[in-house]
Amino acid sequence: MSMSEALQQLLRQAELQKLQLETSLMYQKNLALFKERFPSIYQLFEKHQSTDVQLAVDNQGNLNLINQKGKHYVYNSSPAELSKKQVDRFSKHTKVRKFRIPESPIYNPEHLYIPKLNEMVQEYQKYSAARENACPQFIVNLMLSGIGLGYQIPMLLERFDIQHLFLYENCKDTFHASLHVIDWQPILNYFRESGRSITFCIGVDPRKALAQVEFSIRKLGLHTHMFTFVFQHSQRKEELDFIKIYESEIRSFIGGVGYFDDEQIGLGHAYHNLRSDHAVFKIPEFRSRFERLAVVANGPSLDDHLEYLKQNSDKILILSCGSALGSLYRAGITPDFHVEMERDYAMTDYIKFDTPAEFRKNITLLCLHSVAPETLNQFGDACYAVKVHDAGARLIHDYYKPQKLVELAFCNPTVSNCALAFAVYMGFSNIHLIGTDFGIPDDSQHHSKNSLHYQMEQALEDGETFDYSYSNSDDLFREANFGGTIKTHQVLDISRVAIERLLDFAVKKTPEFTCDNSNKGAKIRHAMPVDLADIDDFPVLDKPSLIKQIKQTHFHHYTNSAFEKITSDALLKKFYAVQASVKLRDDIPNDKALVQELDRITKTVSEEYDPITHQLLRGSLSCFFGSIVENSLYATDPDQFQHQLNLGRKHYNRFIDLIYERARAEPFKVDDFPLQLLQKMREKKGTGAHG
Repeated sequence: MSMSEALQQLLRQAELQKLQLETSLMYQKNLALFKERFPSIYQLFEKHQSTDVQLAVDNQGNLNLINQKGKHYVYNSSPAELSKKQVDRFSKHTKVRKFRIPESPIYNPEHLYIPKLNEMVQEYQKYSAARENACPQFIVNLMLSGIGLGYQIPMLLERFDIQHLFLYENCKDTFHASLHVIDWQPILNYFRESGRSITFCIGVDPRKALAQVEFSIRKLGLHTHMFTFVFQHSQRKEELDFIKIYESEIRSFIGGVGYFDDEQIGLGHAYHNLRSDHAVFKIPEFRSRFERLAVVANGPSLDDHLEYLKQNSDKILILSCGSALGSLYRAGITPDFHVEMERDYAMTDYIKFDTPAEFRKNITLLCLHSVAPETLNQFGDACYAVKVHDAGARLIHDYYKPQKLVELAFCNPTVSNCALAFAVYMGFSNIHLIGTDFGIPDDSQHHSKNSLHYQMEQALEDGETFDYSYSNSDDLFREANFGGTIKTHQVLDISRVAIERLLDFAVKKTPEFTCDNSNKGAKIRHAMPVDLADIDDFPVLDKPSLIKQIKQTHFHHYTNSAFEKITSDALLKKFYAVQASVKLRDDIPNDKALVQELDRITKTVSEEYDPITHQLLRGSLSCFFGSIVENSLYATDPDQFQHQLNLGRKHYNRFIDLIYERARAEPFKVDDFPLQLLQKMREKKGTGAHG
């Protein structure tokens, strides 16, 4: 080796040592920063040792990532230069994800939210604001999928005014490397400013990342996600899957935020159910039950299981869901428990029409606290659970102080979800799903053939709708339980996704947990596809003793004399206090000012301010604000922006006045609006009505 070559080698070694020292110091600085600002991230990486991907210096002298399995560099060129090119391309050619607030069907004309929101949506349909195709300078929400070494993040902050940043990195080793390379302090300082937020989602699968997005929407408001900009840094499968899942499933959150009429009725029903003699569902220390339990829904596959249920009714506990009750009655099967979750009186009306009182007297109802009080009175015994994210929940929690009641998680959006949640929280670890199709195996059949739905369809007259055919442009196709695909629609698909999350929880909670799916509907993760003929035989149950034990464990009766002193003025004091401040002000000059005003109102009704105010208003505000942002933000013409904003403000502020008038006049209103089609059927002969 020549002296010149030796000198060059020494210089390279010195440069590497200097670089090693710099990256080590940067890591220590960033780790201390995250310990102060994001302790959960600090704990994740305090003792982390990279195994699959590690920081290295490539042949061009750049800091790079090296994949230990394939021994190849992750970046094919300079990571900093590649990041700059990506930012340039993002600025000019980014794809905007825009969500839409659609019109919704009106099931109860006495409600305020849906009719008033529909009026605004309909008026917006007459106008549209022109928008540029290029990425705007002001970005309300940026999803960054794949962090890599992180060079792109400060570049994005220099070029754009970003309100909320969601960072998803599936690979912990990669994020660990970024802690050695970029200075995170200016980034975290930027998002410490008022109105900004940064969310980290590191080392989890795409579905868990989506759950964090949903939490962000719940906290920040739906308006922050109406226009979502996606920066795709890496092409790793998990990060690509995250964006696909986000686009296909986050829309489901729009329908699950709750709205004023529902929340006010739920509060009223909670108030009256507390005054009744019915038990509240309690969840003591978790324990496993190994008896077989069948969750029976009213899907088409129920018909294939009726004989099985009859032959095994002494060996399995039967938990029926919603409209399956009538189908089982007509098949001569009496469930042990029945589950309802809908709060409107129409459900009471349906139950009374569909089944006789004599049949129901030996059945125990499990329901949510928001269910109509008269529904609970239709069964021999009844118990209600505390529903999550509901205005009445706070009233119940206060009533049961100092005892702590656990809310029934995973109970939305359909009664099948609610039934399975009860089963899991009662500790059943051997569950059989029956009639839970979450799809339409046959276009000619949308429910069990025994279902009342078909009689209701036959009773329709011109202009009336009661459509379960799902034959429209919103059809979705999902993997079927025994192969192939099955047609479904958004509500059923959302329900399936929620069922999968609950089963994921159950499997982790109880390692021996099993769930069989013998239906011809959609495939469900964690539910084993099994032919009915291959189902194991089970011993005969001592049902009376088992049901008695369940009630002793989970049915709680409690009397609090202080409850009689509760008044609406005291309970809703904070709700009444914010009426003026939740209205949209007049002087909103531009996009950023609009978002800041919506943020202000969202914060005003936060759960920290008052849980009841939050639940009563959050859902309605979220969708009104979402529609205003959808139709106003990023308009290129300032006059168009003001026109769209003024249109939305008019409808929204009027809605606020109306709901406060309703709340003051009927604070504990009980829903009493019947199902109109059943009313008409009662007037006709030969319909088989029972009540």
